[in-house]
Amino acid sequence: MTETNNEKPVLTDAELGLEEMKDNKQNETNGEVKNKKQTISKQTSKGVKKADDALKNAAATAALKAAIDANTELSVKEAEKTYIKEKMKFMLDKCKSDEVVEFRGDKIYAPYFGKVYTFLYNAIPVTVRFDGSVQKFPKFICEKIKEKVHEVSESNTPKVIIEDRTGQ
Repeated sequence: MTETNNEKPVLTDAELGLEEMKDNKQNETNGEVKNKKQTISKQTSKGVKKADDALKNAAATAALKAAIDANTELSVKEAEKTYIKEKMKFMLDKCKSDEVVEFRGDKIYAPYFGKVYTFLYNAIPVTVRFDGSVQKFPKFICEKIKEKVHEVSESNTPKVIIEDRTGQ
């Protein structure tokens, strides 16, 4: 079994930094005491001032960062709005300049789409009636409508699996 040493080490005044204080007390005179107090209070006030300045700087930095973040969010939102407006303007111009074609909204698709089907195509609202009437659309929109009708048709067509009986 090992012995444990429970004795605490004895530190000298020099090791604790108290020796300077003893020397200062012995050398102090009335004038020296006042100067020392003034020096300590100046040092303390400088430290407090530095701490206050640091807190003010930190608060100003935080406020500036918050303002930048808020401004950035507003800028992003404004940019998104501008982008959407420009996209809509482009799509409307494309609708005006594209060839117009006819599309028949057959009644057999009404159970899947409803009598009136509305969707957005690149920020342009498109409404199709599935009542057997012929409607006119720009060619690129008509192709999108046909694509949607084809997807519904494919998903609702029964698939017949044919077995290969050729013996191969």
